[in-house]
Amino acid sequence: MLTVFIDFKSPASYLALEPTIQLADKYACPITWLPFSTAERDIPSEGTNPDLAASHAAVRANSIKRIHQRYAELRGIEMIYPAEQLPTDLALGTLGATKGNPIDFIRGAFKHYWVESGSLDDFETVRTLMEKCLAESPPLEKQLRKNLREQQEKAEALGVVDAPTYLIDGQLFLGREHLPWVESIRNGLITVICRLKP
Repeated sequence: MLTVFIDFKSPASYLALEPTIQLADKYACPITWLPFSTAERDIPSEGTNPDLAASHAAVRANSIKRIHQRYAELRGIEMIYPAEQLPTDLALGTLGATKGNPIDFIRGAFKHYWVESGSLDDFETVRTLMEKCLAESPPLEKQLRKNLREQQEKAEALGVVDAPTYLIDGQLFLGREHLPWVESIRNGLITVICRLKP
């Protein structure tokens, strides 16, 4: 069993989606997708703040953005950074509230955010995505927000601090960069994962 904590506004979560699915499919490992609301911040402008630390933070943030965009380009993934950080809470609250496999909803939500630059904290948007991708209607908005709060508390109690985070065989691994490592030890850790009951 593989548990993956994601946030739709996390560029690393977006870029990790398909490689994670491919790895799980290769070893017939079921995935449980859970929400984790990250503290993503707008990327500051370089050189406009006289504070040296703030200037370095801006340079680092822009460097990470360029790395994400380059990775997306190499994989043929469309990725448009929104002009400002958009909320994702209602869509995240939907994870765990669906009856079936949420993967079509997850793909639709990531596309809405990273290709269409749309907010995922609007109830009508989430309703449309659920009906289109899952043929389901969402619970009430209040319930979706409650779902996210409860899932966030559980994730933090496990030690999750960012997304994507992988929970495998009782161990947490932060970041999509761990996927090649997980595959390289498929006869060790990955075999144990696949034997676990959901």
